[in-house]
Amino acid sequence: MMYENKVKMKKTVSTIAVIALIGSMVAGCSLNKDNNQIETTVSTVATSVPTELSEEVPVPESETEKMALDIYNSNPMGFPVFINPINLNDENELQQNTGLTKENAEKVQEAAYCESMMGAHAYSLVLVKVKDASDAQTIADAMKEGINPSKWVCVTADDVAVGVEGQYVLLAMLSSDFSDLATSDSIIEGFREYMKDVDETLQNNETSETESVVAEDDENEATK
Repeated sequence: MMYENKVKMKKTVSTIAVIALIGSMVAGCSLNKDNNQIETTVSTVATSVPTELSEEVPVPESETEKMALDIYNSNPMGFPVFINPINLNDENELQQNTGLTKENAEKVQEAAYCESMMGAHAYSLVLVKVKDASDAQTIADAMKEGINPSKWVCVTADDVAVGVEGQYVLLAMLSSDFSDLATSDSIIEGFREYMKDVDETLQNNETSETESVVAEDDENEATK
């Protein structure tokens, strides 16, 4: 029952996202060449998304979803986004969102992506966790080579980069029109800093656990 509710919840969010996407496509594909006018139209569409949306978006469940959200929050873009897991068994979904093939997927443990709800915004952040860290660079190269930066209807991401940290690969692609907010390099740098914090936290936890075990052993020896 809980699973069915989560599925219904995600379908509701997807429906709202599609409505927003259609509106943004109209704005993004407008024949009006005045950039300021187009920006105003897009902003209107963005603010028309129901406020209840933030309450209905499910809390990220998978590891890569949670990490993608953290990485996005370190460099927010200022427009509504969604974060979804990637079905590694769906070749079309896999290729469209990661640039990977079915053969590549055998090396991947899980993946998630973050994109704008507005189709007129060329922005995508894709986080992949590989099964073996030794395959990370191979997967990173395949992602950069295979991804289609023009996968949106009316816009293209002309700023693309990938980064590797241990078992994780991050692909960032966006339009250079957003360079005042972020670039692919700044997103990758944020990813590297985030992973350093994660590693430090893990190391501190391991140290604390070790010290706790040693202290417990010393206490047991003292009571003998």
